Amino acid sequence: MDPGTLTNSSIVYPDIQHEETGCISLQPLILTICFSGMLPEGLLQENIPIQISVSIDEEYGVFTTPVINTVSMDVRDSDSWQVDLLPSSDCCSPSDDSIPFLPLPPAFDSCNRENWASLSKEIETWLVLEVDPESPLWTWGHDAFWLAFIGAYPYFPRDRWPMWDSQVPLQGTFIEA
Repeated sequence: MDPGTLTNSSIVYPDIQHEETGCISLQPLILTICFSGMLPEGLLQENIPIQISVSIDEEYGVFTTPVINTVSMDVRDSDSWQVDLLPSSDCCSPSDDSIPFLPLPPAFDSCNRENWASLSKEIETWLVLEVDPESPLWTWGHDAFWLAFIGAYPYFPRDRWPMWDSQVPLQGTFIEA
């Protein structure tokens, strides 16, 4: 950040909405930013840049992305308030990045290696056929695959285990730990 920039930050906790699908979504936030004080006319420029930044913890970034919509309005003119401040419905609709194997079925037994083997195969197929290898979802899914694979074959790389699709490399945060 530029040392000549004044910054004010705040942490907010949006409300959570439970969907009929069993998923949850974060409610949109309506944010108002006011500027106290007056600028001398000599400093007046046509456009004064204001940087707005929104961040979310990396663990949630796989599932949701903040989208900023801005509208400049004169708080002294109530007619300017008639602007639709809510984001378009496609912004807040469920992502195409669905994870078909979650939530795990109630019958999933974490002590049963066959359940883990089935889950690892499902994740592998999903990764190879549906997920963009450049996306954060791939990184998350890749680690999920190795977690499930080790659940199925806890003595890997010793003992017997099936070959996995070569598009899923033997690397990543989980498997290298």
